[in-house]
Amino acid sequence: MKKLYLAGLFLLAFKLYGGGFKIGYVDLQKVFQNYKKVKESEEIFRKEVMKEQKRIDNLKKKIDDMQNEFKKKKDILSPEKRREKEMEIMNKIKELSEIIREVNQKLDRRMKELRKARLDEILSVIKEFGKKNKYNIIIDSNAVIYADKGIDITDQIIKILNEKKK
Repeated sequence: MKKLYLAGLFLLAFKLYGGGFKIGYVDLQKVFQNYKKVKESEEIFRKEVMKEQKRIDNLKKKIDDMQNEFKKKKDILSPEKRREKEMEIMNKIKELSEIIREVNQKLDRRMKELRKARLDEILSVIKEFGKKNKYNIIIDSNAVIYADKGIDITDQIIKILNEKKK
């Protein structure tokens, strides 16, 4: 349905603009894969994940140490001390679960922020390119069933983005 709507829209635009209608398409997925700043953002994110993973691993180790220590001493502990130590371990496990949940939410937000920032940069360059080169419309290649390779501007967009970075 969406593609049929786009086809109708193009036919209408072609009739309105006649032969002066200029159209292009961009493979946004390819742009994301080849844009250097996307790779930099992925590296930043990977480092943040590693930092959080280290924090979680340290807490897991503390819990493991507490459990091992408890197993060694549980037979000599009074019932009251045993329950106290069990509760302490249970609370640490709950704390770990909460930290993992918070970290996952934080990392999800961070990933979305980084992707949105790169997408905004990409879309800005595409719009600027379209205005500068007098395009009437530039669409994502996912909406295209068939198009001549001559109207594919993906490589030009990637080149502009990667040169802009320098």
